[in-house]
Amino acid sequence: MQFTRASLIIALTGLSGNAFAQPVLDGSIAGDGYGGALSVQTTQTDFGDNASELNAAYAQIDNGVLYLTITGNLESNFNKLNIFIDSVAGGQNQIGPGTDEGGTNPNNDDWAENYSGQGPSADGNGNGFTFDAGFEADYLLILRNGNFGNDKFDVDYAVVGGGLAGFEEAFDIFNGSFTGANASALTNGVGVAYDNSNTAGIAGGTIAADPLAAIAVETGIELAIPLSEIGSPTGAIKVSAHVNGSNHDFLSNQSLGGFVAPQGNLGGDGAAGFNNDVSLIDLNQFDGDQFFQISLAGRADIDFDGDIDDADFGLAFAAFTGPDNGPPENFLGDIDGDGDVDDADYGLFFAAFTGPGVPASVPEPTSLALLGLGGLLMARRRRAS
Repeated sequence: MQFTRASLIIALTGLSGNAFAQPVLDGSIAGDGYGGALSVQTTQTDFGDNASELNAAYAQIDNGVLYLTITGNLESNFNKLNIFIDSVAGGQNQIGPGTDEGGTNPNNDDWAENYSGQGPSADGNGNGFTFDAGFEADYLLILRNGNFGNDKFDVDYAVVGGGLAGFEEAFDIFNGSFTGANASALTNGVGVAYDNSNTAGIAGGTIAADPLAAIAVETGIELAIPLSEIGSPTGAIKVSAHVNGSNHDFLSNQSLGGFVAPQGNLGGDGAAGFNNDVSLIDLNQFDGDQFFQISLAGRADIDFDGDIDDADFGLAFAAFTGPDNGPPENFLGDIDGDGDVDDADYGLFFAAFTGPGVPASVPEPTSLALLGLGGLLMARRRRAS
């Protein structure tokens, strides 16, 4: 049979199935069209199994809103889930002092004091928590729950370097409950939902986490963030999420991107000199990147450069033909989020690669790429029969 470019497009885009569903803010990725995980946990939780654990991160953009879900649990003792966002030029690679110390970061909730080395539990030397190279924090969301007379869930929003005016907080957003959904939790339009029903996922400890168990979890904290509230980004959005103690001074081993195991809580790692001072932590000292990326062009932009082109095709092809079609090695190729990389993912990738929604700057698929894709799918089908 002779394949033409048109026949391949018709045949392969037919594998893509239905369009992704519109997201529902409910604390779950089920049925919401998130696709595969952008980051999968690499280390068991040293903050308590099913208490404070970050299993995986998922994201999609719909109608100018970034939907971000981090599956897992957040302990109801006012431990903090701190989600730093790098979405525009500039920002802070090393957290600077708060306004109380003559700096530019909001001191509300004391995060700036502790992250900058100026807080009551810090050494006061002015050192600041340092992200991996390539990450410069622009915004911060702080989520926590606990009981001071009633069950409540709180959320804060901070513009990093935005001074006192760059801060907003909301208390008891679920009306006396640790869980629920509030589409307008903050006046700037940020919505929050939390489903605490997970009882599986990664185990407690400090050794390597089971990635298959991590991506099996569908519930956790879900955010709806208007892109206008994170600077209306035009390039890839980077996210660094981690669980900290109730006073922002005792960092756990739960981060996305994750640490290389074995890794205990950083706050208790006296050998490294961190103890209860997060300002001394430099994430460059740890293997890998403790952040992940979200592309405005969608899940098929596997290299996060803002378009879907031959480079992404090469990555998709490598995931599709690799020795392990499941996570964690190839989870970026798992576009439909079903835990493997197969014909359905390639169909979704190809639909984006050739479809009308691809930016005009994206080059036409090369004949070699098309023939390689067609030949690979035909070979797989012959083996299956």
